[in-house]
Amino acid sequence: MEANDKKKVLSSSNKRLVVMGRFNSSGCSSTASKGVTFSSNAKADASPLSSAEFFDKICPELRYERNKATRIGNTWFNSYSLKTPAQAAGAGYGQAITEDSPLLLPQTSTDKSTRHVKMQETGAHLFKSLLEDLDEVVRFSDGRFSAGVLKFARRYMLEYAEGQLKNDMFEYSAWDKLAFDHSVSSAVLNYMTCYRSDETNALTQVSKGLKAHCEGDSAPLTPERVEALVAGLTQCKRVAESGESDNSIVGAISKENGYEFVSDYPSDPKYGITVSAVGAKSFIEHYRYYHKRSNAVHRFVRNGSLHSYLFVWLAGKYRDYNSPSDFRSVATDMFQHGVEGQGDKRIPGETAEERQRNYELVRDSGSELEDGDKAKLQESAIYEKMQAVLQEGILEKLRPDRAFRRELLNKRNREMFVFLGQMAGGKAGKILNQATDKAGELSRVYRAAKNVQLKEGEVLQPAAFVAAFKRLRTGELTSFVDSLIEQT
Repeated sequence: MEANDKKKVLSSSNKRLVVMGRFNSSGCSSTASKGVTFSSNAKADASPLSSAEFFDKICPELRYERNKATRIGNTWFNSYSLKTPAQAAGAGYGQAITEDSPLLLPQTSTDKSTRHVKMQETGAHLFKSLLEDLDEVVRFSDGRFSAGVLKFARRYMLEYAEGQLKNDMFEYSAWDKLAFDHSVSSAVLNYMTCYRSDETNALTQVSKGLKAHCEGDSAPLTPERVEALVAGLTQCKRVAESGESDNSIVGAISKENGYEFVSDYPSDPKYGITVSAVGAKSFIEHYRYYHKRSNAVHRFVRNGSLHSYLFVWLAGKYRDYNSPSDFRSVATDMFQHGVEGQGDKRIPGETAEERQRNYELVRDSGSELEDGDKAKLQESAIYEKMQAVLQEGILEKLRPDRAFRRELLNKRNREMFVFLGQMAGGKAGKILNQATDKAGELSRVYRAAKNVQLKEGEVLQPAAFVAAFKRLRTGELTSFVDSLIEQT
């Protein structure tokens, strides 16, 4: 195209959408090429194109390639380099760029001395935004929200399918019974709450669950009904995401008995929850707010190029730096403070063989009881339960979970209930408390032994363990440490 022709095209930007870039027919490595069609004759129920959906169709990306491993202390780390698609020429791995990526922000300064400071500021902003998004997403972990999403989606699917299959009337009672099919309900809920790149697989699971009810002469569904229901679910999510509260199906649903929460969600006693930041009463707006926050978390977690900003920001917490030449010294500080400086607070990574050995040592540990007494105790179910609790407690002390999740919180609450119940029983509680304290003391010795470090070229000597054990020689550990030193 000649320069004058290009100028004419750009000058008519009020009539056209101009996307300038390098594209291919097959799309990026992670997402197949998709089309976006703009039309002034769209159907009445067509959803407007959101910016997120537009980026999903265009699929801009960077490419990352592995570099040589970098050694920090005694540990080797992988390194990567980022390139544009034109520079990579198809090599490497694709990394999608989303509409809110910091990579799309205008560069206010070209001064190299301040560029790394700006990167750290971007990392701080990303971390702050991540915490805020997580704080808001967790508000929707209430089961009432999930129940509301599922109820709304199932009703929308039915209304849409009935409109498409005018000569094939559904029996609402039969459709209502399918709500008790856990696989279908969980698949529908998963689709309504999943990230956009997961929708294809999620929708496949919905279709698979519905098709299971097509078999037999008295089956409530047919392949045509399943197709219409799946299309209705897809439409339901697009309508809810775009905030079309004036959609005809949404309006009809909100007027039905039992669906009052669609219009006034926070005040509904069965499905409503209060999230003040939404700033509106409708269920659609609450759903949109949830998806906005949830998608933000997904976009960050799934985008490795954004994680680099967090690393450079975290590095700045150890010492100030403003150029790549400072990276190695900053990394050394991070290693010395975050790894070497943690002492017995940190358990180094263990091999699978070491973990298996530790489990076997605990499981096969001998008992000081005589065989007769042991046999009598083993007849009691209480003894077996106490033995299991003690073993799990010792194993957890030796290898604690790296992440504190809801499952771990629930587990600790259950354990606390068991311990309180045993304590109320007198001697059993005393035994459990003593065993728990002893497990904690033993884990300190274990961590001290695991953290004995070798300098390059040196051979591990018993004296290194003796020195580590002597640092623990206090209080009730004194006699135990002395016995260890004698055996070392």
